[in-house]
Amino acid sequence: MAETELQTMDPRGSIIASEKPAQINVQAGSTPSVDNHHESQNGEEEQTAVQTFDQNVEEQQKQQKQSEAVLKNENFLGGTDNPVFAVNEETSLMERIIPPVTYIDFLPQFLLASESKQEAPTYARFGTLVEQANQWLQGNQEYTVWKCETVIFKLKTDESLNIDETLYSESAFGINKYIMGLRLWLIPRPSEAIPVCQIGVATWLPGQRTVIAADNSPHANPVSYHMKTRDFINAINKSIMKKPLPGTIMNCETVVFRVSCDRTDGVSIDSEQTCWAELGRNSTAFVHGLRVFYVRGKAEYTQIGYHDQEPSMETRAMQTVVKFGPFKDTVKKMGTWLKSQKDIRVVNLQSINVQLHAENLVMTIDSSSMGYKENPSLDARYAKVLRTYYVTTTKSDNLPYQSVQLSTRLFIPVRIMDKEFESFSKTMQRVIKWFEHTKLPPFGVETVQYLASIMSYGSVVQENKSDVVINRSNGRHFLTTVRFYFPSEFTEPPPEISPEVTDADATAWGCNIS
Repeated sequence: MAETELQTMDPRGSIIASEKPAQINVQAGSTPSVDNHHESQNGEEEQTAVQTFDQNVEEQQKQQKQSEAVLKNENFLGGTDNPVFAVNEETSLMERIIPPVTYIDFLPQFLLASESKQEAPTYARFGTLVEQANQWLQGNQEYTVWKCETVIFKLKTDESLNIDETLYSESAFGINKYIMGLRLWLIPRPSEAIPVCQIGVATWLPGQRTVIAADNSPHANPVSYHMKTRDFINAINKSIMKKPLPGTIMNCETVVFRVSCDRTDGVSIDSEQTCWAELGRNSTAFVHGLRVFYVRGKAEYTQIGYHDQEPSMETRAMQTVVKFGPFKDTVKKMGTWLKSQKDIRVVNLQSINVQLHAENLVMTIDSSSMGYKENPSLDARYAKVLRTYYVTTTKSDNLPYQSVQLSTRLFIPVRIMDKEFESFSKTMQRVIKWFEHTKLPPFGVETVQYLASIMSYGSVVQENKSDVVINRSNGRHFLTTVRFYFPSEFTEPPPEISPEVTDADATAWGCNIS
């Protein structure tokens, strides 16, 4: 068995970036196989071995001993000073004190430095993050995966990274470099009798048949982002009916791939690439892909569906000026739609920014568009659309979401001063306390980057606003927040139970309801 490599973790389980954060490589237990689901353009199919739940008993015992050794390490998960992850030798695996919901981030391994300032360094491909995650889950069996999420972080000018920082800036004319990671949203594993969760992933792009290359070799293929979302999903469903994913779908997400390009350039994307550079003075193409995470096991014959709920619009006659309704109203409308649905299982709720266009002096929202471009010399306006992904289930007369009263809450990092905000892990401490008090079961979650008005007084985020204007001719700041969705209404906990904040932030929760 390979020697376990430990990394310093923050108090809520996300990996702390070191001086070379790209070299983070979480390893716990033996290395599971990477599940690459691949369908090549010439029709040839390749598969790698898929790890099943029926593992060798002796190997499981070895992994268990190694897991316990890892958990006792002072530098793991915040060490013994962290009560949330406290370890007691006299307690069983399931009796350890763990939060009702938490997270852990996985970053790709650094491979090669960039050759010029305009190029991005090379990192390991996205499929390796799934391998890391499965190793970690084998070594930390008190957790199980609730949701998986693709997250994007911005590199600093020296190409270093601190994934716990919540505010980042984008240059209007300089070089912006980004790295893609994998975030697992974790909940306590209900029983030791339930198999340890092992995940797989598949990614589709419009106009491409390739899902994930089995050889993990870098290659970018042309995409057709003029394709409509419904046609895109229908094509995927035809593919998975012929060759089902080897497991049960956990969640689906729209991943926005970004490419720096000239106005007349075609767009090619490598869905496995985890680091890229954008030149501020060039146009940027945004292409929507679909990423599906699943729990490895028996193949499930199912279909993927989605429903988009657009915000209400108020347009004045003969003008392109549009006023949008608040996002909380969009959530309520989605809840009304859910109540009448049957034969579906909701797998994700996700807010998506859709670029607005004016045709004949009429502003329109086209959420079925698979992509768009931003011109550095023009403003771009977006509307926030709420998308529900679901999979079909056995036909019945039941309405599984009839009693759901869909609600949402945005958790915003506390502003300490000017451009200084509390860390994401500190915000998650508030989230955990909030869940412990309300006892609410989460229905959905997403990490959201909001355009931040740094010069404004008080909150820099308009969390209930359904539209935003991006001015590419100026530098801009974005604040990382986390939004949860719930199956019922809720009452806010008293401020005094919130974790401590600085004297400058007496608002306690440091976040608003939307």
